[in-house]
Amino acid sequence: MAAVSVGDAGTYVCRASNAAGASEAAAVLEVSQPPRMVRPPQANLQVVAATEGSKKKRRRWSNVTLECGVAAVPRPVVFWTREEEEGSPGLILFPGDSHDGGRIHVSEAGSLVIARPRPEEDSAHFACSAANRAGAAIARAHLVVHDPEEFEHVSGGGGVGENPAAEEARMRLSEPGLIRLESARAVGPGSVKLTWETRSRAAAAAISGFRVWFKPSGLADPEFRSVEVSHPEVRTFVVTRLREFTRYDFFVQPFGRVSDGLVVVPGTPSRVATARTRPDAPSAAPEVLEARLVNASTIFLAWRGLTEDEANGPLLGYEVRSIFLLVQ
Repeated sequence: MAAVSVGDAGTYVCRASNAAGASEAAAVLEVSQPPRMVRPPQANLQVVAATEGSKKKRRRWSNVTLECGVAAVPRPVVFWTREEEEGSPGLILFPGDSHDGGRIHVSEAGSLVIARPRPEEDSAHFACSAANRAGAAIARAHLVVHDPEEFEHVSGGGGVGENPAAEEARMRLSEPGLIRLESARAVGPGSVKLTWETRSRAAAAAISGFRVWFKPSGLADPEFRSVEVSHPEVRTFVVTRLREFTRYDFFVQPFGRVSDGLVVVPGTPSRVATARTRPDAPSAAPEVLEARLVNASTIFLAWRGLTEDEANGPLLGYEVRSIFLLVQ
């Protein structure tokens, strides 16, 4: 099969037959597609903050929606980042997350919604990132919220000054395939070692550090956790304090600090890699529920088995031992 596409995914059956009968075998083909921005957010958006009781005709925005429509197979991880700038802390939100009492939230479809936008708090650079096991993508948006009174005195809404160093960092850190996550390998019952490389020296020069993201695989609405690696030369990292014999999803996202560290720019993340931690000894003992003498040569014993969390891996079985006490 040449030029395989997502439409080729499915079950294929090979059947052989002769005069005596037939035999067949089946194989399932899965085709992955890296994330592609089909509805990227508007790159530059200037709005006027809503003002209660205003009778002026200029349009006011009661809320702002930045779309982030992504096509990918399998379903990608999608999240929004608000760049950290002087006087404005950074913010990371996944679908279903909210901030400031729900005023800012990310919908299940991946759109960033800002209700009642505020000039000082919400004027910022945003990035929508998406990643799955086949690759990753990023799209950026610059939102400027004007104060109604100040806007009236500026022809056409005025211009917005840009930071040249930050703009260059955004351009370099937006390269496709910026980070190549080479492996995710369990090194202990509660730890996994990640190894990655950067695509080019030019892109590496814009990197100030990395954020390693991880979560248990397959759980409903799992919460991502992250660890910041504040060194641009690091290419390996061991994630610790993980659950024993549990499958995790990992990806790495670079970031750059510019303007003396006052601006933090997120970059294109790596693909998502999966690894299962190693098993460990059971963390609990079986609980004996009943022990009684049936006859002179038989004892009945019942116990509560270990849960999956207590077993810390596949159980080989239970061993029953007898201890004889000599009573004088």
